[in-house]
Amino acid sequence: MQLCGERRGALIQVHPTAWLWGRQNRGVIVNTINWKIEGMRCGACARMIQARLVREPGVMQAEVAYPAGTARILVESPAADLDPITALLEQAGYRIETRQSC
Repeated sequence: MQLCGERRGALIQVHPTAWLWGRQNRGVIVNTINWKIEGMRCGACARMIQARLVREPGVMQAEVAYPAGTARILVESPAADLDPITALLEQAGYRIETRQSC
């Protein structure tokens, strides 16, 4: 598994898509969580948030885009509990709004 990804502006893809599809083919249920994040001031904020997300158990992939102020998180259900991360980020001054999840 590759942990450093390709950088495109402030959007960083951490895990290659091929790895993700391999996990799905083995019967893992994957959900997508979309966040609107307010308070990011630069690409470093996005990288910090993304790095924190991918360290969580159950998080398969995270993409955080500074210009759009969004995050797209692919999680194994029900393995990922993102409430502690949300609380930590809100304590650091970010505002997290969960959008429609699939």
